[in-house]
Amino acid sequence: MPLLYGLRTSPWTAKVRWALDHHRVAYRYREHVPLLGELSLRWRAGSLRRKATVPLFVDGDLLLTDSLSIARHADAVGAGTPLLPQPRAEAILELDAEGDAILSAARGRVLARVGANADARREALPPGMPRVLGPTTALATRFMARKYQSDADSDDRMARAVRPRLEALRARLSGRRYLADEFSYADVSVASVLHCLRPPREPWCTFGAGMREAWTHDGLAREFEDLLAWRDGIFEAHYQPA
Repeated sequence: MPLLYGLRTSPWTAKVRWALDHHRVAYRYREHVPLLGELSLRWRAGSLRRKATVPLFVDGDLLLTDSLSIARHADAVGAGTPLLPQPRAEAILELDAEGDAILSAARGRVLARVGANADARREALPPGMPRVLGPTTALATRFMARKYQSDADSDDRMARAVRPRLEALRARLSGRRYLADEFSYADVSVASVLHCLRPPREPWCTFGAGMREAWTHDGLAREFEDLLAWRDGIFEAHYQPA
């Protein structure tokens, strides 16, 4: 059975799992542990010398190393309506890239806030991992910041970086239910990315209080409450987590 490596606190992993579940693709999930699991992840990715990232999808000789490739594979082999239909593929890819740009701009702030929040660090431990390893989470957070070359962005700096992109998404959605006319990977991607304003409620996000606090940007959440309401509607209509 295919194996997906991911981080349950990562929207990049969240949107991949959504795509796989949408297409009813069976897979096993393995939680990656930053720092501690780095060598194992590199080995599964095929090189101990190169940086490896999650999500990582392994199915025999097939190795997919980014969210979009995994979503395309799910479209090709899974059931259900396609998320990347050819007539709208170009627009969907552009919207996915916009979502990734928003999330990349927010990553430094989130990593800094997780590193400074003891509850968030504890919640970041995979289920079943001994709490005595809790201090390694702070080291892992700093490791990830270096790995992804993330800066500890302030609230204002993040807001300046993402506000124009959020405003463009708002304008595109004006009077529309979906970003690309029908439900697609664009909606999956952007809805998942909006974690960085405020995570959705359960069952679509199982963050504890500390992790929710670390991810939430109160100012942007208030400013773009309409986008968050759209996001919640997309989750309710189109995603029942497996």
